Amino acid sequence: MRQKEGYIASIVEENILSQSVVKAFGLEKQMSARFLDDLNDLKRVYVRAKFLSYLVQKLPTVTFALVQVIIFSISAAMAYWNWITVGTLVSYQVLLLGLNLNILSFTSALPYLIEGVTSLQRICVILAEMPQVRDVNEAVNLPHLQKEIYFDNVSFSYSKERVGIKNLSLKIRAGEFVVIVGTSGAGKSTIVNLLMRLCDPDDGRIMFDKVDLRTGTQSSLRSQIGLVSQEVILFNTTVRENIRMGYLEATDEQIEAAAKSAEIHNFILTLPQGYDTVVGNRGGQLSGGQRQRIALARALVREPAILILDEATSALDPVTEAGILATIDRISKNITVIVITHRIAQALRADVIFLMENGRIVARGRHEDLIQQGGLYANLLQTNNGGNIEAKGSAFI
Repeated sequence: MRQKEGYIASIVEENILSQSVVKAFGLEKQMSARFLDDLNDLKRVYVRAKFLSYLVQKLPTVTFALVQVIIFSISAAMAYWNWITVGTLVSYQVLLLGLNLNILSFTSALPYLIEGVTSLQRICVILAEMPQVRDVNEAVNLPHLQKEIYFDNVSFSYSKERVGIKNLSLKIRAGEFVVIVGTSGAGKSTIVNLLMRLCDPDDGRIMFDKVDLRTGTQSSLRSQIGLVSQEVILFNTTVRENIRMGYLEATDEQIEAAAKSAEIHNFILTLPQGYDTVVGNRGGQLSGGQRQRIALARALVREPAILILDEATSALDPVTEAGILATIDRISKNITVIVITHRIAQALRADVIFLMENGRIVARGRHEDLIQQGGLYANLLQTNNGGNIEAKGSAFI
């Protein structure tokens, strides 16, 4: 029953968050029918569970009552034949009545005890999950990035069927503006996950200024990284606090400076309470582009050594994107910027472009160099008429 209730709760959450898709494709009847089937499944389990719970509560009571009647009848006959005294009969019945009350109390509480133990077991399963990435004993604090990040023959697979990257080697120098492009499933996001130590390589190593990432603490690594992903998550609090999430000790002046760098300051001032405006659940009071710009400000407020942009400007209009790219150009002189994108405007500005395919780097260099080399990069640009880095049937993301 607990498993079914958890599943129903996840279905409710999924349907609420997917309302736009459900309405856009006219799926109201189908989703309602599917939800009704799930409720019927829960009803069958619920009725069976409650019936068994009722049996646990009432069966011992009925059984004890029958036993008590039988014992009383036999005791009465024994008292009639003077085998026991009437006092013995009465005292035994009083003792039996007290035992009956205790048994009733126990059997009434037993179903609730079973439900509580079941819920606790489900919680313990979650709490017992061990993170795949853990700091080693005597892990060191990684120094501020000064020279380079080096992927040394790194391989990683999510499963036997799903390979992330294979024997990948690349070097990202401090202060470089790096763009990673490739088809869907090429391994671009895997590089970011490995760099942030959301997972560790199966083979090879990642060097951070000649220090293996696996020997460093996760906190000292992630404190140097600012991440802006395509799917922006904002908390149901004020704009100011959402930006401050990037650096909890940030002052109001630092927050406003980060917002200006993300080209969102002027918009925030137009909100009813300015920086103290609540953005709603998951930022629902803002547009997609506005949420991305606040997420960019959240990353910039921590003054990271490495800024990672995973399709961070995909929902922005060209004017705003141009302003943010100008900001990235400016800050990339002082920090390392890694961009995962499909937009040619960002690739043109890169110090180095890594073109990925099937978990490997098939080309690297500046935009002009890759065009002269021809191959996949040039073909993809030509098929898109010089717009996005995107091929028919094989879109960059």
